[in-house]
Amino acid sequence: MIELDLGHLEAASRRRGQARRVKMTALIIWSDEWDENQAEGRRRRLPSGEQLGATLYELSRGGGIAYHFHQSREELLVVLRGTLTLRTPAGEHEIDEGEVVHFPAGAAGAHGITKQDDEPVRYIMVSTLDPDDTSEYPSSP
Repeated sequence: MIELDLGHLEAASRRRGQARRVKMTALIIWSDEWDENQAEGRRRRLPSGEQLGATLYELSRGGGIAYHFHQSREELLVVLRGTLTLRTPAGEHEIDEGEVVHFPAGAAGAHGITKQDDEPVRYIMVSTLDPDDTSEYPSSP
């Protein structure tokens, strides 16, 4: 992880009457450092802010995320490497490397992810942050 010195942004903020220190953190998404490492996959929290968060995932065969939706949180899936199976209210779809999918808040944004072949898939899930958000886990699309 790299911390960036952005003192020039602090000075610019001060000129606008907003004296606050700006701190940014950079992380290399291709490293093999993980917060959690299990047989079906691993994950790592990425630098986040007050209103936006992100997590890096790598799934192995059989790994996945349960079908769910958030009441007040939007999410954005960015597939970096590999292919995954995405379940939505419209059915199942193969999502390939380089594809980006938006999930709105509410039942229309329901989604689940599975990994069905032998090649790992690496992806980022970005989301708005809402401490009052609740998730629901419907049984079928």
